[in-house]
Amino acid sequence: MRLLYALERSDLVARAALGSVKDLFVLNLHRATAAIAQQFWRRVPYRYVGYVASLVPSWNSFIAALNPTSAHDDVAQTHATFLLGEKMHRRHDERLWARKKCLEKSGYHGEPGLIAHIRDCGQTLRDYVAATCPGRPLIFAPLHTVSDRIAAAVCSLGPAGRATVVSAYAADALGKDEMHSVALLGTKLDRLMVADLKAAEFRRRIKAVSEGRSHLVVFPDALPEFTSAMAGRPMRTRKIDIFKRPGRLHAGLEVLSKASKAVVVYFALYEARGCLRIDVLGSLNWDGIASSGASMIEEGIRRHWRFWLLWRCRSLFYMNPESP
Repeated sequence: MRLLYALERSDLVARAALGSVKDLFVLNLHRATAAIAQQFWRRVPYRYVGYVASLVPSWNSFIAALNPTSAHDDVAQTHATFLLGEKMHRRHDERLWARKKCLEKSGYHGEPGLIAHIRDCGQTLRDYVAATCPGRPLIFAPLHTVSDRIAAAVCSLGPAGRATVVSAYAADALGKDEMHSVALLGTKLDRLMVADLKAAEFRRRIKAVSEGRSHLVVFPDALPEFTSAMAGRPMRTRKIDIFKRPGRLHAGLEVLSKASKAVVVYFALYEARGCLRIDVLGSLNWDGIASSGASMIEEGIRRHWRFWLLWRCRSLFYMNPESP
């Protein structure tokens, strides 16, 4: 009986040891993989990584190729053709999003070329501000081109060195890629969900902007279709004309600009020969947003339609939910 007990005990010890060895192996493998990935993203120039990634078909494309009867989602192609008269490659939108992910990985791991180009974009933005609206409170209004996370990082390089992204996401939803990229730039960035904002906190944020201690970041081309889905309810919009059709845009940018007495600076990121660049589209006071904001957005999309990330959204600016 004692012998049987001893054998069972030794078997349990052996299994535990084997499990520990297996867990240790998995842990070391994970660490090694992470270290290799870190060196890869840090050392390989982002322009090459993104280009190669954009050429590799996704799993969905592979499945679609095997099944000729499967319907291909050509929403992006249809929108680009209908609104701009531009012919978009059937995989252009997919490639754009693949490149976006690579850019954000390169930024997270601190690829020197990308960090340098982000700084260059920030300097261009500061130069524009110094030339057109020095000393004024600022709201940066980047379009959804190339990468919203990279655009937010560029905004953090504004004169105040600190920015708050107004978002449909929760306040704690700032991605680790975004946080790490901003830390490498030596600036500060946080996220603000206006729908859940208390009055006292709203006044505090507006005061910080009006005093020049921080900037707001508002994506002016955010689509009602997307933000309504994220918030779980329709959000306040206003009527506009864009691409020669009646549509709707969020009214929040105008409200925030009026409350903080801030100038709104519109810009779009794009790429030229694989390098990140910025196109500052112009600036508006709060009382010019209603009349000229939509045309500023349209001009930015027309100039940089190849880098606009929202072509896949079905309604674009033409979703008309009931406004509260």
